[in-house]
Amino acid sequence: MHIIFFGAGRIGKRMLDLWKQFNIWPDFFLDNSEELWGTFFHGIKVLPIEQLGKMSNIKIFITCNQTEAISAQLLNYGIKEQDIFEGNSVSVNSMIPFWGRYMYGKLHWEEPQNEVKRQKEKDHRCVLIDLQNGFALGGVEEWSYKTAHVLLKKGYIVKYLVTDFFEYEDNKKELVVFKYKSGLSGIEELKNRLIEIKKQIPCSIICNFHGDTFYLSCLAKLLWPQQVNLVAVIHNDEEAYYERYSQMSMLIDHCLVISSKIKNSILKRGFPETKIRMINWTIPCDTNLNRLYSREKAPVHIGYAGRITVIQKRMDLLMKIAEKLNEMEIDFILEIAGTGDYLQEFKNRVDEEHLKKKVKFLGRVSNEEISTFWKRQDIVVSCSDFEGRSISQAEAMAAGAVPVITDTSGSRDYVQNGYNGYIVPVGAVDDLVEKICFLYRHRELLELMGSRSHEVIMKQNLENNTEMIWDEILK
Repeated sequence: MHIIFFGAGRIGKRMLDLWKQFNIWPDFFLDNSEELWGTFFHGIKVLPIEQLGKMSNIKIFITCNQTEAISAQLLNYGIKEQDIFEGNSVSVNSMIPFWGRYMYGKLHWEEPQNEVKRQKEKDHRCVLIDLQNGFALGGVEEWSYKTAHVLLKKGYIVKYLVTDFFEYEDNKKELVVFKYKSGLSGIEELKNRLIEIKKQIPCSIICNFHGDTFYLSCLAKLLWPQQVNLVAVIHNDEEAYYERYSQMSMLIDHCLVISSKIKNSILKRGFPETKIRMINWTIPCDTNLNRLYSREKAPVHIGYAGRITVIQKRMDLLMKIAEKLNEMEIDFILEIAGTGDYLQEFKNRVDEEHLKKKVKFLGRVSNEEISTFWKRQDIVVSCSDFEGRSISQAEAMAAGAVPVITDTSGSRDYVQNGYNGYIVPVGAVDDLVEKICFLYRHRELLELMGSRSHEVIMKQNLENNTEMIWDEILK
């Protein structure tokens, strides 16, 4: 089969970029502009329409705005109507049936015998969880481990799809379906990964990210639509989630969202509401809040727990907050729990600004110790550019810490501005500093707002129906 794009321009480039994510390239471009003939358009040769006279078994995608004119030209040239596809919308959904046939022909699958298939459907309840960043220390991974624990208790077989494997997680090695370096690198590699997934069907695949494993799962759904249950999770308000999940909406069986803002955002892009489910999770939380807060003439205690990185978490802004509080002669202790690629630079900056007595680095704090960590903090601070529904912030609120955070997707689901914490615009360092200073000067609000934060988490725990949702979507 020969794949040809007609139109070497802006639309053709967009189509080419989209297809490359599936490791599919056109054999060449056609174009009516003579000056382009014989040149290369983003690595693909451009030829005149006469080239078609030497070929058979072709599929042509029109990748320009003149769809009707080009279609008529191709029909007059003897190309069959069923071999002409309108590609000028660059819509994934419109091309999914073709991709399915193309991949099926390329990979030469042998379908399972009916008897084997029935046996598997009867006793094999397998769930594959996408961990394309390996067994990392982020919130998505922590959510995945907790979800796996819930599903294992329910009798499901849980395994992981892992890229960039981290060897220190020895206890999870037997749960890995396959491991590989990031980046889809050709049809044979793609085939090998799909073969490993095929061994697990029928199965559900929980996609946590919008990258390689998501596209791989979409292809598995194309090839085995009745035996793959595709569950896509949107963990934060990155635009790429909305764009790619919307493009693949017809393949996704269930889309799980973790905030009302995320739900509204994906709905605006045309994702079917019937496939969307809001999920929450239970946060360890004492029934009665038992803790102390700092008083006047004592340092105010500020805490952060999570990845120490500039991308997303904006630890560079947290450093600026520490500098500004120090310049304003605010008496504070900032405790930072976690690790990341900005850790050493952060430490160097603290040394340069002579803040070692005020900024403490604790390294990774275990799950068993995190509640104690938060109970000695008056305030939980977050400078993130984007988040989902932050587990770390919820754990802090469960322990009575008052949130002073940026306006990311999950913030308004559990923080009412001025009632149990403060929400400021993303990137607004001065606003974060202002709210911390206000609480510093009004210590009586710490206990009041901290108790309200605790109550919010308690209420959400009681209303949590996540286990019931899993029963519904994995049945």
